Amino acid sequence: MSIKTQLVQEIEHAPEVLLTKVLEFLRFLRSPIPTRSTNQLYDQVVKEETTSFQQESGLLAVNERLVSEAIAIGEESQVERLVELALQEYVQRRKQLKIVELFGTIEYEEDYDYKAQRQV
Repeated sequence: MSIKTQLVQEIEHAPEVLLTKVLEFLRFLRSPIPTRSTNQLYDQVVKEETTSFQQESGLLAVNERLVSEAIAIGEESQVERLVELALQEYVQRRKQLKIVELFGTIEYEEDYDYKAQRQV
């Protein structure tokens, strides 16, 4: 099976938001190489790929490329739910990191027998 045939098959099942990004990427690859600095290019890409979402708590800017990737690899297709899940995972990970920081900082009494608690 040719690469073109494989691409067509993938395109048939891809969400619209992902197809938009693929098309933009293909057009980017075919365009001449710009002479601007890397930082200027990065700033432009970030500005172009940021989408604003109106939420109850205010306006939230989200990188479209990350949203598209999250939709492609995840089970959620609603941006609001993706942001909520990402925040939940972020909070959970930060709590885990705080717990890891405690290792070696707790002092036990020398006569403490941790095995005795298991037999109760």
